[in-house]
Amino acid sequence: MAYRIVVTHGFEKSLKKIGQANAVVVMKWIVKNLEGTAHPRLHGKRLRYTLKQYWRYRIGAFRLLAQIVDDQLILELMTVAHWHET
Repeated sequence: MAYRIVVTHGFEKSLKKIGQANAVVVMKWIVKNLEGTAHPRLHGKRLRYTLKQYWRYRIGAFRLLAQIVDDQLILELMTVAHWHET
């Protein structure tokens, strides 16, 4: 069964902050890799410790934070931000 995507207000705000061109790239990646998928963990990595309920997806220089709710088949997109590697 396919998961459905739910976006939060925080995700919408963060998408506006990264600029229109970057938002298009992120949204295309979401449509290609996550929309209608039966395996949302395939492209992501689970966070650890106190954030272990969240998953991180790498989209070029950006990171997408999501929560997977298995019992309701929901992939809740929380935020997207530019990743600064140190």
